[in-house]
Amino acid sequence: MRRKANPELPPRPYIPPATAAAAASIATAACIFEIGWRFALSGAVSLMPIWVPVIFGLASGGMALTGWRLRRHRGAARALGCWLLWAAAGIVLACMASCWALQARATAMQAFFSAPVSGYRFVTRGDPTLTDLGAQISADAFDSDGVKVARVRLSTGKTYERGCSLALIGRAKRLDDTDWSRSRFMRGEIAVVQSVRVTHQSKASSFDPLGAARASMLSVIGPSRDDAAALTAAVVCGRSCEFNRTSSADLFSRTGAVHLIAISGSHIAVLSALLGSLLLRMPLSPRGRTICLLLVMGVYVLFTGCSPSAVRSCSMAALGMAARLGSRRAHALSGLMLVTAALVIMTPGIVYELGFQLSVASVLFISIFGRYITCILCRCGLPPLIAEALAITICAQWATLPLAVPAFGQISLIAPLASLVLAPVMGALLVCGLVAAPLGALVPVLAPVVFVPQALARVSIFAAQLLAAVPFSSVYATMPPLMAAASCFLACALLAWWKDVRRWQLLAVVGLIAVLCAGHVLFWTRAAPACVTVLDVGQGDSILIRDGSAAMLVDAGVDDAVCSALVRNNVYRLDAVLITHWDLDHCGGVPYIVSMMPVDRLFVARGASGNVPPELASADLPPIVEVSAGDRLRIGAFNGEIVWPREPVGGLENGDSLVVDMRYERDGRRLSVLLTGDSELEQERRYAAGVGSVDVLKLGHHGSAVSVDDDLLRTLSPAVAIASAGKNNRYGHPTEKCVEAVKHFGARFLCTIDVGDVALFPDRDGVRLNVEHAGGVQ
Repeated sequence: MRRKANPELPPRPYIPPATAAAAASIATAACIFEIGWRFALSGAVSLMPIWVPVIFGLASGGMALTGWRLRRHRGAARALGCWLLWAAAGIVLACMASCWALQARATAMQAFFSAPVSGYRFVTRGDPTLTDLGAQISADAFDSDGVKVARVRLSTGKTYERGCSLALIGRAKRLDDTDWSRSRFMRGEIAVVQSVRVTHQSKASSFDPLGAARASMLSVIGPSRDDAAALTAAVVCGRSCEFNRTSSADLFSRTGAVHLIAISGSHIAVLSALLGSLLLRMPLSPRGRTICLLLVMGVYVLFTGCSPSAVRSCSMAALGMAARLGSRRAHALSGLMLVTAALVIMTPGIVYELGFQLSVASVLFISIFGRYITCILCRCGLPPLIAEALAITICAQWATLPLAVPAFGQISLIAPLASLVLAPVMGALLVCGLVAAPLGALVPVLAPVVFVPQALARVSIFAAQLLAAVPFSSVYATMPPLMAAASCFLACALLAWWKDVRRWQLLAVVGLIAVLCAGHVLFWTRAAPACVTVLDVGQGDSILIRDGSAAMLVDAGVDDAVCSALVRNNVYRLDAVLITHWDLDHCGGVPYIVSMMPVDRLFVARGASGNVPPELASADLPPIVEVSAGDRLRIGAFNGEIVWPREPVGGLENGDSLVVDMRYERDGRRLSVLLTGDSELEQERRYAAGVGSVDVLKLGHHGSAVSVDDDLLRTLSPAVAIASAGKNNRYGHPTEKCVEAVKHFGARFLCTIDVGDVALFPDRDGVRLNVEHAGGVQ
């Protein structure tokens, strides 16, 4: 029997000079828009100082001159000159486009805030975003003369579809210094309008046949009916707002299969294959078939809302087809770079859209490393079709890790398998939906035919549920800048090396990585250093206490931010979570924690176990244990004593907060920390004398005005006082009164807003601390 020959190693891919134009245009647009955003926050009339285009103009001029001179040489110098010329072109065009876009935003901001909200007519654009308080949607504001003034983010209590014309009474506010506001600014929105009352509603007069067709198809699908219908609407029509509100959306996120839902290259490939097979049966020339195919793909991209990934994939397909029509060889990397540069020049703010970043990065790595990794997997014995599918998933996940982990805080370990299982079903769902939905819209009596794609949607959801139930299918993770840089360095090193890899070498590398990961986990679960860490979880409280194999969390923050905080502190299990009281900014993260890692028990104040909030009641909570003043907790060498409350409480008020006096003493090292929950002076004055002097005071109620005073500080005599609060919180925490009291006493004041996590280590001198962001230390 003949042995099957190993596939030949593919040649190193050619990196075109257009890469320089794409990279330069992205970097230029990102820098200029960041400067414009900072000027917008400061309230400046102009968002673009004159020195910005001057600097970029000089840089591009220097590059162009150097590149032109190098072009006269041969070999590597000539190639470098070509790259410099492309980079100079990218800088010039991106700079011009960015400056024009920022000037347009500055003009819109000045004009929009010069008149009341009631003086405008708002025409909604795109699909709404559904929230617990209503809906948000992008809208164009027109004045009484019908002239477009600005694009804003409209927040309403009712859901309005795209194309609605609204007259309303409401409030307009400028964008604040938050990540959400920054993302809206980059998309061209200059303000948030909160609708109080809609006084008139009508359909916009503009002719929109695609919008009408989409609305008809969505009415047949009924995305609000159930999860399967919502998934069908997302895959076929690109409307994901209903699906994003379902529990199934989390399943696809945990299995790393969200890219199968978003309108992207896979959708364009399926549509191209479906339409191409139909066009082959028609009496059309190759040129005619290509033109028809391009027209239909373009219409579908417009139909689904022109997402960046869809526009990118459609444009790349158009360039490839155009090259073949011109008897030229299509080159995927050249097409990607040209399309990327063009998109940035047309809409510079797109560089800050996560969808655009993920799309470009994944296609870049697939184009460069896809064939190489496919070859390696084939040599390991995998069938070519499976090897190719796995290689695409590995490349895409590798490329998007530095982007996706900071955004979502998770890594899906089961994503390669999930793509193999779900991709065929989702492809069939798309094909059936593209046939059934238009058919049901055109012939209402045939509307029930949509049960076919919805049945496939149910199969997809069921498969995602099974995959998500696999242990460690998804893990919370953080991506420090050093790891992101290492990922990029590894890609560059592999591209430069580009040699054959034998099976034993691959197994050795995988084994080494497994040993390093196992050693890392073993150290942090068995030999973690004694430490109390005040975690940065936004506007909430969460304090980690650990020593060796023991770990306890005091409070759980408000949401899943606590999971990211635990991951960056290398926590893999908890002996207990102690909830000081039932305010959601102290207990809201519990459901996320118990779904992420083992938790042995939940401590609450005596009498509070009967008041578990409904947000936690549906979670798989560990056994609840009640504690009160005088009870002691031991975490490794840490000894914690409950000093408040002294009688049963409901756990619903700030004054009901459990207060823990945590002390450590071993081998001459010591540390004492008072964790006060949300207790304030009324309670603190009653228990402070019994506590006595401490090294660290975790300020009560996030550093509110009544959390501390001179008398309390003299009683406790802390060397360090720490407030846990969120940036730009509406309560003004920590208050100036609290900060001034601490500084006047002479203690060191720290806040998680400024320094991030604050780690406190026992020391012979009492306390040694380390902060996440050293630049914020006061």
